[in-house]
Amino acid sequence: MKQDYENKVMQHYTRVAQESGLSASCTMEDEYIRDGETRAILRLIELAAKGVAGSLRVLDVGCGNGYTLRTLAERIRDGSLAGSIELLGIEKNPELRQLAIRMNEAFPVAIAEGDILRAETLAVSRASVDVCLSQRVIINLMDPADQKTALANLMALVRPGGYLLFIECFQDGLDNLNAARREFNLDPNTPAAHNLYLTPEFFSIAGLDEAAPAHWNIPATLFSTHYYVQRVLQSALRGSVIDRNSNFVRFFSEALPEAIGNYSPIRIHCFRKIAA
Repeated sequence: MKQDYENKVMQHYTRVAQESGLSASCTMEDEYIRDGETRAILRLIELAAKGVAGSLRVLDVGCGNGYTLRTLAERIRDGSLAGSIELLGIEKNPELRQLAIRMNEAFPVAIAEGDILRAETLAVSRASVDVCLSQRVIINLMDPADQKTALANLMALVRPGGYLLFIECFQDGLDNLNAARREFNLDPNTPAAHNLYLTPEFFSIAGLDEAAPAHWNIPATLFSTHYYVQRVLQSALRGSVIDRNSNFVRFFSEALPEAIGNYSPIRIHCFRKIAA
């Protein structure tokens, strides 16, 4: 139940806020993954903006220290993202929320408090968002029922025909990764103590259609090659070490084709909300 884990999660992200501050590594230390996630988000918003006559409303749920919103705001300012785009962020942790406000103080970005398990706390009108972003947020809800409640609440915020981009962790990807690690006699990786990974069928519900806009071209398993290089090959050669941003990982993750296999717990899923 919520009360059994929310203090653990809150304490973790308070510590992250204190240690990482306004750094791009806040909530994601892996530079390759951070860059890939940002690339996917920018691509979706670029394509979604072409299909909206008026202003595109983009909501970043669990926006952390505001890094993604800041990146989007900078692209809007320099013209890389065309059209009228309104940026909104929701963050429950007060220290991260204050960092997000500081991160975006020079931009017209609205940051608010909110709990995705309590629809009445979300400072966004129902069915008013064109794009909803969730970067490793639902996995912080360590109860399957709470995860489903959060998904329903987020879907309610998005207009019919709008998009939901989930960058979340899945148990089957972790299982495949650990099977590969066993071949080198490596100990299994485990989820962080404040995470509950999703089942493969988690998003198989009414109202969601995994139909990204035309020319999306971002595979769900974008980080599979990277994880195999980092968590299998590197660990086998360097004695189980996990060095997220080593030269070894950088070289082979960029030299090899991306998205080979399903060895990454982190997957990217883009859905379109189906009209009721």
